[in-house]
Amino acid sequence: MSKRLKTSKQITSRGIPALSTARPVQTVDPNRQSVGNNKMLLTAQSRSGRSASPWIDHDTHQNVTRDGRRKVMVKGRWLAQNFPSLTGAILEQSDMACGTWVPEFQGEDKDWGERATEWLLEWEKIMDVTGTLDGDGYRDQLLASTLIDGELGTILTETPSKHPRIQTLRSHRIGSMQEKSLATDKHKVVDGVLVNRFNRPYQYVVQPDNHAAPITIHAKNFILSYDPLPGCPDQLRGISWLGSSADDWEDLDESKRFELAAQKACSVHSLIEHNEDGEMDPLKQRFNMSQTNDDSTNALETTARIEVEDQYIVYRADSNSRLEAFNYDRPGQNVQQYQAMVETHGFRGIGWSRFFSVDPSKLGGASMRVEVDRLVRTLRRRQRLISRTMKRIHTYALAKAINLGLLPMNDEFWKWTYQKPDIPTADRKYESDIAVQENNAGFITLDKIAGRRGERWQDVQDQRLTEVKRQIERAKEVLGVDLDPVPLLFPEHTTIENRPVTGPVNQNDDE
Repeated sequence: MSKRLKTSKQITSRGIPALSTARPVQTVDPNRQSVGNNKMLLTAQSRSGRSASPWIDHDTHQNVTRDGRRKVMVKGRWLAQNFPSLTGAILEQSDMACGTWVPEFQGEDKDWGERATEWLLEWEKIMDVTGTLDGDGYRDQLLASTLIDGELGTILTETPSKHPRIQTLRSHRIGSMQEKSLATDKHKVVDGVLVNRFNRPYQYVVQPDNHAAPITIHAKNFILSYDPLPGCPDQLRGISWLGSSADDWEDLDESKRFELAAQKACSVHSLIEHNEDGEMDPLKQRFNMSQTNDDSTNALETTARIEVEDQYIVYRADSNSRLEAFNYDRPGQNVQQYQAMVETHGFRGIGWSRFFSVDPSKLGGASMRVEVDRLVRTLRRRQRLISRTMKRIHTYALAKAINLGLLPMNDEFWKWTYQKPDIPTADRKYESDIAVQENNAGFITLDKIAGRRGERWQDVQDQRLTEVKRQIERAKEVLGVDLDPVPLLFPEHTTIENRPVTGPVNQNDDE
């Protein structure tokens, strides 16, 4: 019975066949040392004339230290408040990505889902402990903070009566200079985050104010919302998206300031007089001296005004004397193109388009469609971040409501999705026609169509029925005719034989 099987398959205790494993084949002699080279890839070689790349083969929190991350955050805040076009682009993303955000229950008990949805919509009006943010305001701040600061912290808390609330924390309140003292044998501190040996956040360090000792909040009661940088899955803190374009915006600011100084210097001159002496003729000027005094009759300043007495100036023939208009073209076309290029790169740092936000006249047709498609991908990325955060907040709020007896228990209380606002399109009429055709063919539901517009399909359908009902009642009351509701609800199917009026029909109508 203990004889080993010599076949390639063995039967385990659970009856599952287990495949035998082949032994590894040794292909390299470990005792032999060989010298390699980097001739295969030019970028792997050190070449003259090119600067050496920094060695960033470390974890994200080592490539970007705490001080470096905070420096980028400060730059992001300064940029957002001092560049109107950039501020407008952030507001545009908030308006388009957030908008009306309606929770939608995905469980089987639809009646419970309707009741829970109504409770959530009412709770969002008082969700913030400060009373300044409702659901829409919180989502706007969430998106703006992830772009400017790189992150937004949200504490899941409660009132003294155990009702759920949230509290927001900006990036500078997370972490402390004294955080190293909070490390334990099982948890190390990385830039304000206590992580376990799997690099999973366990607690977050919070600085209540500048003078109080830091406190820790468990990860189950804290949400740190951020969008990791590409290729940084180990990122523990959010990094400002504006930071990648900070140099471009600063270059644009300097270019504008220098160009403005040049315009001011040139605008004070209107004419240039060329003469033999290089000085103004003393007989053709008059000095009018004026003096400014203060309340004590003390002289503050003395100014001189030079006026040319004659309307015409006569110059001697064959001399270098002449008048020349001082013409200047500032900023020139090259300068404007350079500034537009720098601004375009700055907008790309936050996944947006300068042409869409500032100068849409430069695009048309296929180019505009390409730009809009890029913006749609950016907005969907932003919406995924908002959905992750809102689902956790709503699940927490519903759990507290169930514990308080405000809602009955439901095992699927965590199954939620969201009707998101409509995504912009380059051709709204075309998209609308496609939606109607796909809905008639059964490829898309009214739920999806209404969700794109930031509405609930139940409300749209109820309102439509209410309007048709009132139209039928008013037609009977005012005109004395009976209307057929089917053509009113489906006008695209109305024919001569299926008229909305069931009374007598004029013979001329058939022509």
